[in-house]
Amino acid sequence: MDTIFTIPMVLPPTVCGFLLLMLFGGNSLTGKWLIAHGIDIVFTWPATVIACSVVGFPMMYRTVRGAFENLDANMLDAARTLGWSEKRIFARIMVPLAWPSIAAGTVLGFARAMGEFGCTLFFAGNYVGITQTIPLAIYYDWMGGNTDAAIFWVIVVILISFLVILFINVYSSRTQKYLARPAQGKKRGRKRGCGSGTAGARGADGASGAAGASGAAGSGNGAVLAAAMRANGGVMAASGAAGSAGAAADAASGGYGADDGVTVSADDSRAAQMQGGAR
Repeated sequence: MDTIFTIPMVLPPTVCGFLLLMLFGGNSLTGKWLIAHGIDIVFTWPATVIACSVVGFPMMYRTVRGAFENLDANMLDAARTLGWSEKRIFARIMVPLAWPSIAAGTVLGFARAMGEFGCTLFFAGNYVGITQTIPLAIYYDWMGGNTDAAIFWVIVVILISFLVILFINVYSSRTQKYLARPAQGKKRGRKRGCGSGTAGARGADGASGAAGASGAAGSGNGAVLAAAMRANGGVMAASGAAGSAGAAADAASGGYGADDGVTVSADDSRAAQMQGGAR
């Protein structure tokens, strides 16, 4: 099927017109069946539509097919795991994602059909007001010597082609900008996350430094307090030693006084005995 849909793009237009004429002509099976049912296609305006569609369809087909082939298969599989049917996946996921390519392919197909000459001439003929297209009008007006009419149709074709190309470029640029917004949001989020992480790291480092400085200050204050307590303890120990020495001195003074008292008492008793003996 892919070959059948694509082959009109590479075949000469006259060959396409000849094949359509053989397919829908009065001597073919298809043509006889259509004539039996009152349908006449050859050399009518429907023949012009068929000829232009056959020639322009491959342009749209290749563009749209490329868009569908580039879709993320993992996203489609995820939709299937959620219970979505193939019709819903096609309508809700595939068509919206491929819509820019569908629109661009449709416009390209229209532009190709508008410039069709050989296939239309073979299959639909050149009947003014019925099957005559702009390319046919330009050719026959120029051949008939009506140069002004030919120039007029040339300007019309150029303007239409310019508008078609402008529409494709504007639509494609807007679509690319719309698709680029999520990526820019992700990059900004990453930058903000990195900035927050850096600020957090700096804050953590600052907090750690402040905590370290506070700890160092606390350790220094503790060392000073410990030294002061040790000095006070030394002073108290020295005071205790001095007190002990004083107590010893007091004790020694007390003993000396007792010895003196005993000596005096002995002298007094001797004096009393001597006095008693004298009497």
